[in-house]
Amino acid sequence: PRFVRVLRSGRMYPYALLVSIILVLQVRIRRKGRRELALLLSFLVLFLFAAMRGNGRGDYFNYLKFASYVTTPEVLWNPSFPTELGFRIIAYIVNQAGLHLQAVIAAMNLISLSCTYRFVREYSPDGLLSTILFLPFFFQFDMHAARTAVAIGISTLGYKHVLERSYGKYALVILCASLFHRSALVLLPIVFFLNVKHRSLPGLMSIGVALALSMAVSFSALVFRMVRAVGLVSLANKFYAYTQSDLYGYPFRLYDPRLLLTLGIYLMCLAFLDQDDAEDRVLTNYMWLSVVLMIALREHTLFVTRLTAFLSFYSIIAVPRILLRLGMKGQISTKRIMKLGFVYTYLVYVTDLLAGAVEYRLFL
Repeated sequence: PRFVRVLRSGRMYPYALLVSIILVLQVRIRRKGRRELALLLSFLVLFLFAAMRGNGRGDYFNYLKFASYVTTPEVLWNPSFPTELGFRIIAYIVNQAGLHLQAVIAAMNLISLSCTYRFVREYSPDGLLSTILFLPFFFQFDMHAARTAVAIGISTLGYKHVLERSYGKYALVILCASLFHRSALVLLPIVFFLNVKHRSLPGLMSIGVALALSMAVSFSALVFRMVRAVGLVSLANKFYAYTQSDLYGYPFRLYDPRLLLTLGIYLMCLAFLDQDDAEDRVLTNYMWLSVVLMIALREHTLFVTRLTAFLSFYSIIAVPRILLRLGMKGQISTKRIMKLGFVYTYLVYVTDLLAGAVEYRLFL
């Protein structure tokens, strides 16, 4: 109802049109070449929509303001500047080239979406479905927190190295991702869990343990002390300020739809994916760790939304992988029903996100 009221006001027409285009491109296409073209067109439309926006919440205008300051090498290499080096490099190049500052926004969206497109094209059994599953991440990060979106996009380049157990190369990719947002570093310590053969009972028990510990231990305080202990004082102070804010400091509810959705996907991974297959095993572990961290860090929504997104992002590949396994087992009817169920669920998710979105405007 809230979305209908907003839609009737005319403010959400551009968002509704974008989602409609993505849905139209879902029309069943048998030829591989046409499916790949439809996937490319989907991401091209998403890029143009994000890159041409001229409105947003605080982050959009902060990006333009901070970018305007990066005009000298001294600012570029200043470690105390309130954005990471990757952002400053883009801003410096844009300023030196005399381009409109909107080019900084467009460049970040280009990096993020091109990395995601490559990831989906190479690893998703159903790229067009993955595009729909990607929409909540698109509206939350590419359209709002673009630095985090870039970090997530770059981090997907490490997926290949996880499968190959090339942990040194994986670490380099994650360090590159952290040049746009330090929260990408959460992917470094969890890498050693990703190739472990997953078993249902220990996995489910660990979720119960995380729930119990979250009731007894302040993980936010623990993370704060750890970050300060390694010398990242400015980052620690920033996180502390966020946890005290009304916007991000409130607790993450156990019945939050994002947690329930991720938990549901994890349970489906246990039920349908083959834990003897390397990729199935890795995707199951991503979903498992995402659920565990969502629960463990639920004291403050900030930690859940920013940190676990790097893990739950792999659901855009895990869900098509689940449907692929169902098809291989001959459960075609179940596969089709589940696919429709996922499409419906994610459209409801997107609708709820857009009900609170700012009015879309072109930057021109």
